[in-house]
Amino acid sequence: MGGSGDTNKVRVVRDAAQVRNLRAIAAMLVSTVLYTCSDAAMKFVSATLPTGEGVFLRSLGTVLLLAMAAGWTGALARLRQAFVPLMFWRGLGDAGNSLCFQAALARMPLADAMGILQLTPLCLTAASALLLGASVGWRRWSAVAAGLVGALLVIKPGSSAFNAWAILVVLSVLCGTFRDISSRRFDPDLSPLVILIGSQTLVGICALGGLLFERWVLPDPRVMLQLAAGALFIAGGHLFSLIAVRHSDLAVVAPFRYAGIVWAIAFGFAIW
Repeated sequence: MGGSGDTNKVRVVRDAAQVRNLRAIAAMLVSTVLYTCSDAAMKFVSATLPTGEGVFLRSLGTVLLLAMAAGWTGALARLRQAFVPLMFWRGLGDAGNSLCFQAALARMPLADAMGILQLTPLCLTAASALLLGASVGWRRWSAVAAGLVGALLVIKPGSSAFNAWAILVVLSVLCGTFRDISSRRFDPDLSPLVILIGSQTLVGICALGGLLFERWVLPDPRVMLQLAAGALFIAGGHLFSLIAVRHSDLAVVAPFRYAGIVWAIAFGFAIW
């Protein structure tokens, strides 16, 4: 009887983990769409605004949107609980990811930047194994590696992808990986809205450093609309991405970030 009971418990735990992973995969797929939409909007913004100003204004809009959502859901009452030392490290990773990628995006084709960004699943899988002690078998490593090769073959990045700005995209991948790994250390009961408010606030503070060496300008209504779209899409992208990485097996979910390359290619053909 005891053996049967233990077997049932193991099965229940395994089934629950599978359900969490499936939900996380769905959330990750949605986040890739929203991230790419935000990147496309910010690609337009980069033609007018310097990197620091663009990231600052987008983060400001993102915080306002998240604060309204948190106030509506009642999560805003726990905002103080998000400002712990861990938030500094997550915010630092988030800021590095945003600033490095936006600086490179202003000077590279979207598809090329997104091609290099496909290092993210590989880095997330490695980080989950090295830092979180996750079990990553050869099948998952093979899937991640095959996905990376496949994405690069589809994009066929030209020489424009391999320049000094490409290094910034690689740095953004490392910073984003650090951010996502940090996300798993927060209180599981803490609303993702609250975590994102704290993180995006730190992104905006870091972006203010651009005032030291950039000439900020007053954006016109068209650019403000693009920034509003970027803020809306990035808020949704961050929210679904955070849901995906907090309570799932990262090695299972990470490869689904490759879906973003499909959207990058589609945007590249349709717009640029």
